[in-house]
Amino acid sequence: MVVSGYAVCQTNSLLPSCTADHTQAGGGGIMLWRTFSWAALGPVVVVKQTMKAANYLNITADQLHSYMAFVFPTENGIFQQDNAPCHKARIVLEWFEEHTNEFHLMSWPPNSPDLNPMEHIWDVMERQLGAQTPPCPNISNFA
Repeated sequence: MVVSGYAVCQTNSLLPSCTADHTQAGGGGIMLWRTFSWAALGPVVVVKQTMKAANYLNITADQLHSYMAFVFPTENGIFQQDNAPCHKARIVLEWFEEHTNEFHLMSWPPNSPDLNPMEHIWDVMERQLGAQTPPCPNISNFA
């Protein structure tokens, strides 16, 4: 099984030279998309815009498709994603439907982030970034 997800990581203390006076949410953030399986870690993709269905479909087609072929060469993989609106968009679900001969999309119960292993990975990552001393000097150092 392969799990995918994206998260917005924030830090509470960026160097003053890298921030503006009007920053929100404690100083900055970055959105990442990631996938992993028991066999291998997948790519980390920095998402530079709002995660809409078209963006998610591009990442899925460009990153996930080749990763699934690598991890599951016999085409028996199962892909897990949560029920974020971009994941449930018609164009995304149609793409998965077109690729069911290569891997299957696991159905997922609504409002169940505690069942998603990716959420635990994001949690650990956010805590480690928050405890980093000295703090990361700017957003570009995250990527």
